[in-house]
Amino acid sequence: MNETKTNGAAPDARLPRIAQDAIGRRLRQSFDKIIAEPIPDRFLSLLDTLAQTPTATDLGDGDPGHREAASIASAASVHEIAAGKE
Repeated sequence: MNETKTNGAAPDARLPRIAQDAIGRRLRQSFDKIIAEPIPDRFLSLLDTLAQTPTATDLGDGDPGHREAASIASAASVHEIAAGKE
């Protein structure tokens, strides 16, 4: 039995360079179109809310109840915006 250990990978399973280049070009073309799309207003609003919502560490008083309340309030705000209930 003449077996060669390959650590689970097929021997020389790489694509030819020309195929890699073609795939790379197609992926860049596809993603360039996506990147050029405007960011939806609801998403921008959600990011703004997240940036303004105090986090548990912002409260800093060490009271777990306060930290939990801040987390719940933050989650509720984010959920409302995501659901379109701004």
